[in-house]
Amino acid sequence: MAVVASCVGFMVIGALQALYGPAIPEIRAKYGVAPGAAGLGLSAHFVGALVGVLLFFRLRGRIGNRGLLGLSYSLMAAGSLAFAAAPTWPIALAAATVIGLGFGGIDYGLNQLFATGFGRRSPAMLNLLNAHFGIGAIAGPALVAWLGARHYPWLFAALAVLSLFLLPSLGGVRSRDRAAPTAAPIGTPGSTAPGSVASGSVASAPAAVPARLVPVVAAFVVIYVLHVAIETGVGGWEPTQLQAVGYGASAAALATSAYWFAMTVGRFLAIPLSLRFPAPLLVTASCLGMAACLVAAPVPALAPYAYVGVGLFIAPIFPTALPWLTRAAPTVASASAFVIAASMIGGVAFPPLLGAMIDKAGVRLVPVLLLGFALVCGALSVWLRRATATPTAGRRSRQGRRRFPEQVALTVEDAGIDHGVAFGGGLDALGDDSSVDLPGQLDQTGRESAASGVAVDAASEDVVEFDDVRPQLDELLQAGVSRAGVVDRDLDTQVAEMVDGPHGRRLGDAVLVFGDLDDQAVANGQIMDELDDRRRDRAG
Repeated sequence: MAVVASCVGFMVIGALQALYGPAIPEIRAKYGVAPGAAGLGLSAHFVGALVGVLLFFRLRGRIGNRGLLGLSYSLMAAGSLAFAAAPTWPIALAAATVIGLGFGGIDYGLNQLFATGFGRRSPAMLNLLNAHFGIGAIAGPALVAWLGARHYPWLFAALAVLSLFLLPSLGGVRSRDRAAPTAAPIGTPGSTAPGSVASGSVASAPAAVPARLVPVVAAFVVIYVLHVAIETGVGGWEPTQLQAVGYGASAAALATSAYWFAMTVGRFLAIPLSLRFPAPLLVTASCLGMAACLVAAPVPALAPYAYVGVGLFIAPIFPTALPWLTRAAPTVASASAFVIAASMIGGVAFPPLLGAMIDKAGVRLVPVLLLGFALVCGALSVWLRRATATPTAGRRSRQGRRRFPEQVALTVEDAGIDHGVAFGGGLDALGDDSSVDLPGQLDQTGRESAASGVAVDAASEDVVEFDDVRPQLDELLQAGVSRAGVVDRDLDTQVAEMVDGPHGRRLGDAVLVFGDLDDQAVANGQIMDELDDRRRDRAG
């Protein structure tokens, strides 16, 4: 029910965004404003949306997911009703800004929930969610054309009522993330270990991005800015470019509609593809395919078909790159907010920049400029695949039982993976999904293989030592624990206590569930030295 309601919510925000343009003639007549002033409604909407993303990112840790979505739907409803009934244009602009605030909250909140809530199915579910945005974006203008532009206030009012009807569905949304990671500067005392949780809620303020993740997050931000610039650039300038090379106005408009339709179809097509292929491969192929289509766009006979191809290839990038980002930078809680906000900046800032460049160089340059953006996206996606790769993911090591320090050392140094599970019976490098979906992770690993170990309940932050791993893991799953990790902020002290405790000898058959070991490497090295010193002291 919550998934269906979320898809309806995305149809609502898609329709709201798409209503401003077709309503411009009636807005001009109603308020007596110039065409440029009438277009400010969409600008106010996007300004509100950008503020909404950043605001609700900060508030999410305090008000939870239900509070975020409930407040966002309420703002959209209030803003839509005010826009429909606004007696003056300044009041209408203020109302559009309020709509945008709610829009930004829904866009950020639902994308974030879908990116982290479905494990390996997250790319598919995000494509499903964002495909419904496209349905709304197609339906909104179609309703204006059917009912007439003079009835646009009734459409805004209807969407306000629909937003309120979605509020009861929020009961099916988890109020707070059980294991949202927090981030702190590398090496800072008191930083939460990357596999850990912050007492069941998302951090309410941005934390410093670990140094090694700065270029990764920056690359994702650039991809989001530029691919949305391409999306809006094609949608805004395709009709003008096609008419400049000899197409009629109606043919150019039809080709542009086909482009938007192809984008929606592309997201539905991406659902089975994202279940079959990993997100990095799908995003990279999409960026390169988009560039290939733009190579053909300057050719007049191929241009309409090339733009349809751009729509198909660009479709999976936004929804599929988001779960890739959350797994590549699991300790950066603000990463998804950054890229969603960046996508809005791309949609707002680049159309006028493109317009200025076209004024100087001519409209025929549109596909060439967009091709340059696409090539940058392709190059960055190829680099990100290498930078975030886990080459040994999915392969099982045959190293046998190892002492706890050796197990960590093997995982960090030899296997070279960022995320995974090390069991007492051997090493399983499960790749970057392992710290997200504990049930799926255990199924893949084969929990029967480990007879003893240490488990960490991420909800209660309890470290439990046991003889038989299977009952303990079953108990964790029955308790609803969806993630696990090393939770103690002082990792060195925690492991030392386990070694010196009454069951310390069992650490030879340990279970270690962890997040991003690159950030823990220094601490792990200190732990291993400490453990060796303690063993030598006891032996002496």
